[in-house]
Amino acid sequence: MGNWIVDVKKTEIIAFEMMSNGGSRRIRESMRLPGLAIGLLEMGLERDRTSDNTTVGTWFLAQLQNSSTTNPSGE
Repeated sequence: MGNWIVDVKKTEIIAFEMMSNGGSRRIRESMRLPGLAIGLLEMGLERDRTSDNTTVGTWFLAQLQNSSTTNPSGE
């Protein structure tokens, strides 16, 4: 399972996966929502500093639609 630490002040998301040996490794894509780049979420946090929630939500949905259009298989 993936875990996230969100630093809102730095607009940074540290996402990691717990390993069976007790360690962890950093991941750059959501494990629950395959294809969702952590960087896209970070961009949304950054945009939230200067835009309202509706604008950020609209932008985010457009990004998801664009990625599914350019990569319909989700890979």
